Amino acid sequence: MFLIKIYGNRHGLNFSKENKAMVSSSEVDTGSHRLDFIDLNIGDRHALRNNAKTILNIIPGILDNFYCHVVQFPETKRFFRNDVHIEHAKTAQLRHWSIILSGEFDEDYFRSVTAIGEVHNKLGLEPRWYIGAYSFLVTGLCAALGASSRFPGFGGLKRKEAQILRTAVIKAAMLDMDLALSVYIEAGKRDRRETIEKLGSEFADSVGMATDDLSGSANNLSDAAHLLTTATERTETETQTVRDS
Repeated sequence: MFLIKIYGNRHGLNFSKENKAMVSSSEVDTGSHRLDFIDLNIGDRHALRNNAKTILNIIPGILDNFYCHVVQFPETKRFFRNDVHIEHAKTAQLRHWSIILSGEFDEDYFRSVTAIGEVHNKLGLEPRWYIGAYSFLVTGLCAALGASSRFPGFGGLKRKEAQILRTAVIKAAMLDMDLALSVYIEAGKRDRRETIEKLGSEFADSVGMATDDLSGSANNLSDAAHLLTTATERTETETQTVRDS
């Protein structure tokens, strides 16, 4: 599990020391490189923020179609108990995307994406299902934004605006997927390490108990041997006394 240590750069991000404390040592200082490489810049963040309402109005319909798709596959259907559970997942996704669309990528965002990775690890959700789900969402968003740009006179986006927004959405989605999968991988490593440590501790305890038992048995044998030696010596003495008499 990790968040990112950044104290101000061209992306305008700022993280507190408390946030830094949540970062695993292997992931510290990688966040700015991720953002730079993806080139999720200030212009992209403005585009997300300025069009948040539009995107949040589009996402629910995409999610409805997506979950109709999900339940067709036993491998993914098993993660949902019933329709109520699915609605809860939709609500969580909308909440997460509202954080993304704030364009801040601050503590709230990284806390949210960390929780997603941790939950996926706990559920055993393989990356292929997560990537497939994200593909469904991103392609749906891009198609909807493209359609909106074709009807600017009816409250839609201008073609150039839609193009900029699609680019920003793709960058944000790729960053989100990268971070969630990284958390998933780190959480898996942590759980395996903890399991190995627990097994090692239990083994050491078992060996210690066995050693104590063996030590006790050895002491008992030593005591028995001493008693036997004493009895033998006494018998020999008594026998010799009888012979002398």
